[in-house]
Amino acid sequence: MATRRTSRRASSRVSRRLRSNARPIKIDEEIVDVTMRGITNALREIARLDKKRKPGDPGVVKPNELIFYLPWQLHDVAGKDKRIAIALFALPLRDKRFRDLRGLQTSKAWVDRIMPGLLGSDEESAVLLFERFSDDAKGPRSWASISGPKNLAEIRATLEHEIVHATDVAEPVTRADLSGSEASLRRYYNDWFELRAHMSDTLNDIRSAFAEKLRSTLGKGTPLPRAVGEALDFSLGKSETWRRMDRYLTPRSRNLILKGLVTALEDEGIITVE
Repeated sequence: MATRRTSRRASSRVSRRLRSNARPIKIDEEIVDVTMRGITNALREIARLDKKRKPGDPGVVKPNELIFYLPWQLHDVAGKDKRIAIALFALPLRDKRFRDLRGLQTSKAWVDRIMPGLLGSDEESAVLLFERFSDDAKGPRSWASISGPKNLAEIRATLEHEIVHATDVAEPVTRADLSGSEASLRRYYNDWFELRAHMSDTLNDIRSAFAEKLRSTLGKGTPLPRAVGEALDFSLGKSETWRRMDRYLTPRSRNLILKGLVTALEDEGIITVE
């Protein structure tokens, strides 16, 4: 689908057709809430024990240690049951595996090859989360910092992104490339598999700000299409996900995301079309 790229502003790119078949994937929030309670408790206990550690004592957590594990059955977008496992590993800062990844969703075959024995026989895939730690009790990657609210919010955002992948039935079009080059990032962000997950991330980022701005703009008598565009401009400017990926999106991918966001906001009743 060709689009004319006239401006970098979101409002100039909003399609007049508000509804779209492309929309964020809804995930089971219970799996996120249950997982985050378990991870929070585990990390806070590690931080408590680490605080008692005396100089010269060994670290509370060993490198590559599994610190949280949860099997779960979810329903994918096709309505089928799917058994997954969620695992959180502690990696030392010096460990360069997985580069700067906070998490990934991957197949049982891959996990069995890299981490044999981790998954049960009936688990089809895994969401792997990684926390890089330092034994410096006051450093930015100390367990006190890792168990703090800012980092827990980042873990939750990573978990939600990977659960979207686990719920999807699509497969990545391009092979994973962790080089971080301009070309690899363009392939990554425009891959339909990642596009759907980042659409969901962006919706989570903008929902509250969009609703507040839309109410304010409509209250001034602004017509709905223009008010939606202004609210998108405002809320997308506050989305870390959008700021990170916007420069790499093709016009087609950008239009799909924007239309999908508007459709989801309409489905949720935030946008009311008479």
